[in-house]
Amino acid sequence: INEALKVSNIAYNYRPSSPIVLYWRGFILEMLGRYDDALRVYDKLIVIDGENPEVWNSRGNLLTDMGMLEEAIESFDKAVEVCLSIGVGFTVEFNRSCIRSMEGDGWFLFENAADRAPITTPGIRA
Repeated sequence: INEALKVSNIAYNYRPSSPIVLYWRGFILEMLGRYDDALRVYDKLIVIDGENPEVWNSRGNLLTDMGMLEEAIESFDKAVEVCLSIGVGFTVEFNRSCIRSMEGDGWFLFENAADRAPITTPGIRA
């Protein structure tokens, strides 16, 4: 993964505003446990590509890993807002429901998500 970061650094130096470069840079930093750095990258990416549900979903996953559950839910909420029409809402809704389950009301949200959103979720990591 350190080699991936080196490649990411080269790509970032060449194209610092590229959504794909930023997305993978954030993902790599997250995998390295550099959560604060990854969050800064995802936040920069939201400014550039804020209508991409994968960005909001990945940010929500990162915030979950950081223990910032309410902020994670806010990111998943935003992902749901921008993605139901393109078929990725179910995974986002599932992620949000998993967090709500920790608080005791996840099954209710999950059942609602199943009624509203398609099941196919290509390109989204849960």
